[in-house]
Amino acid sequence: MNAEVNCCPICSHEAVLICKKSGRFDAREYSYFHCNSCHFSFIGNPRTDYEVLYSEDYYKGLGADPMIDYMYELDYPDLTIRNYAWQSFCVIFNDLLPNGGALA
Repeated sequence: MNAEVNCCPICSHEAVLICKKSGRFDAREYSYFHCNSCHFSFIGNPRTDYEVLYSEDYYKGLGADPMIDYMYELDYPDLTIRNYAWQSFCVIFNDLLPNGGALA
């Protein structure tokens, strides 16, 4: 097998191809690389057509990640997971504040 190599974007050392995989959102084949020097793994040929990836459909939950629906979150902010996550952060931060301190 003829190993493909790419330059690591972190340390500039040689990174070796570890696999190729077709995308679920598109039929494009992606190349995954790993750098044995700094241990960073990355996609060697990522998509950069951001206007297509992050179109209006993406924000409606109709894009590459159907679990993302920012339009629903804007319409129903109290029902989204982000609301519960924020409440948890407030509890943690309040516990870390000095006595008598409070988070608004």
